[in-house]
Amino acid sequence: MALPKLNKLLLQGLTENGITELKPIQEKIFSRVNGGTSFYLLGEEGLGKKTGLIISVLQRLNYSQPDTPRVIVMASTSDDAREIYDKFRLYAKYMDLQIHLIVEEGLMDSQNMAIYAGADLIIATPVRLTKLYFQCGININKVNLLVLENANKFVENRQLVELDRMTDSFPKFQTVVLEKELNPRMKKACDKFMPYAQELIAKPEKTVEE
Repeated sequence: MALPKLNKLLLQGLTENGITELKPIQEKIFSRVNGGTSFYLLGEEGLGKKTGLIISVLQRLNYSQPDTPRVIVMASTSDDAREIYDKFRLYAKYMDLQIHLIVEEGLMDSQNMAIYAGADLIIATPVRLTKLYFQCGININKVNLLVLENANKFVENRQLVELDRMTDSFPKFQTVVLEKELNPRMKKACDKFMPYAQELIAKPEKTVEE
């Protein structure tokens, strides 16, 4: 499918990186993200699900309203956070969005000041985000979308307490949980804040045999 009607600056960033159409799974992701549905986005790597999610989130943000963040992406490790941050920045190259990376290696005061100066999207590890919220009082009253990247790692790294504390603090929000196959403990944790979520599973596209 050709790219849907997108923010022109987002479209410029996508075409510059060779993205001129959406795969079928990306069409479904786009529809659900912009329709406000919470869901589990499952399937193997390399099928386009992460790229489809990033495109959908950027289109949902559309333009900067940097008083307080509207979207938060939580990744268990700093490396995971940096990886998805770089991809967001790549596609949003021409968009005037304030995107901040919040990880343990950064100075908390500097991170707090950056968010205070304006943020549309925060990509953060759960421990650092929790500290910033409870110690510095960052404003999360306009957060309407939470993305959990590589969700099973929250269980492996014993970060469910931080996840519980943050999701209890958000206003009404949509959630997308990204993973290959969800760990039962992670599913149980997510049921607390997305009890009616459905699964969207990315599968390899069928090829036509000659």
